[in-house]
Amino acid sequence: MSPASGTAGTAFSGGFCRDGRAVDAGIVLDLRPLPAGLSVPGATVSGADRIVNSRTASISGTPTEAGAFTIQVRAWAKVGATGDKSPIYNYTINVAGGANAPPSFSQHPASQTVTAGSAVSFTVAASGTPTPTLQWRKNSVALSGQTGATLSIASAAAGDAGSYDCVATSTAGTATSSAATLTVNPAPVAPSFTQHPASQTVTAGSAVSFTVAASGTPTPTLQWRKNSVALSGQTGATLSIASAAAGDAGSYDCVATSAAGTATSNAATLTVNPAPVAPTFTQHPVSQTVTAGSAVSFTVAASGTTNADFAVAEELGCAQRPDGRDVLDRVRRRR
Repeated sequence: MSPASGTAGTAFSGGFCRDGRAVDAGIVLDLRPLPAGLSVPGATVSGADRIVNSRTASISGTPTEAGAFTIQVRAWAKVGATGDKSPIYNYTINVAGGANAPPSFSQHPASQTVTAGSAVSFTVAASGTPTPTLQWRKNSVALSGQTGATLSIASAAAGDAGSYDCVATSTAGTATSSAATLTVNPAPVAPSFTQHPASQTVTAGSAVSFTVAASGTPTPTLQWRKNSVALSGQTGATLSIASAAAGDAGSYDCVATSAAGTATSNAATLTVNPAPVAPTFTQHPVSQTVTAGSAVSFTVAASGTTNADFAVAEELGCAQRPDGRDVLDRVRRRR
């Protein structure tokens, strides 16, 4: 029967029945404007229409706004709105204003953590009589044009991070949803080295250090290697050797690793030379007494690894070669 009557905030139910002998008859409802809060159970959506492949159809739900709503109804002989059809009938639903109900949220936005460039959406569900309007806010500041139940960000950037909530407003009052925090992590960047270790040549016993600088997102971890073998515990930007020994000589590099990838620094060669040994005499010249005209010879033996010249006596002139080998200089002097 038309018109039907309902009250905002109160459950409503209305129905239609098709007369005729066709077994697979259908009903088409043009649902514009269907009162907010009402629906057609079992209907198939086709544009603005709701098609019910049955002799009966119903409209039910709880209207949330007052007003007069006219729905166009037409019966078809066959399912899918095909075959013979009836004239169009108008079905009016008059919804009276019910008792005002302040806005309230039945669904609040949820906090999210995303990577820069990702899509983000926050959704709320609010009710009240009359139906409240919505306004999204970021850090308590209204976002222009964001008045739907869902707030969408197509590609999140660092500047989108913050606190989001939604305000529902009607003549019956105002309600604010819980706040949702959006955290935007930087997009991943593969590790790379901005400083590589430098090759060094040192003397045994000397302190040695190799240093690197690596960047990337997230921050990469470091692992030093010697001759391509990981060095236990050496995971800092600087590799230090307090007192280099011959066994420390080799090729050193560093590997930077993160979830975004891996990078290896240039290799640095460590050369360790023997420690210098000061010259010493293992044989000294012997004093002699001879007759004038006799031949005389003085002999010394020296060792060491320094590159220094030295004098034995004014008459001898004994020195060590730069290559560190023992030298035996004999100086003969005739008187």
